[in-house]
Amino acid sequence: MAAQNSYTKLEREVLPALREKLNHAESVEDAKKFFVQEVTVLLQQVFENELTINYEDIRLMPEAAPYYELLGELAVNPAIKREFAESDLDEILQRIGQQAAHRYTHLAGNPAKTQSKIRR
Repeated sequence: MAAQNSYTKLEREVLPALREKLNHAESVEDAKKFFVQEVTVLLQQVFENELTINYEDIRLMPEAAPYYELLGELAVNPAIKREFAESDLDEILQRIGQQAAHRYTHLAGNPAKTQSKIRR
C-alpha cells in the first residue's frame, strides 16, 4: 500500500484566516476573493516552488460540491494530479470551499442586509 500524504496541519493553519476574512466579507465577491487567497496560500505551502499559482486558476463554485474548480495550467499540472491521488488535498480544498460557499450563499440571500452594512 502506498503512503498517503496528509495536509491537515496546513489546513488548520489556513482556516483561522479564512474564517476571519469570511466573517468580514461584505459581498459575494469578497467571499470568492478570500477563498482564492487562502487556497493560494495553502497550495504554495504544499508545492513550494514547484508550481506557479495564478489568481485566475482557482474559482469558488458555491452551487455544489466540490465547491471549487481549478483552471488553466493548474488544472492539468501533473504535481496537482499526483497530490490529489496520493493525499487528502482534494478533500481539504472541498472543506475550505464549503465554508466559503456557505458564506457566499448567505451573502447572496441577503443583499439588502449586505448593502446596509456597506453604507454604515
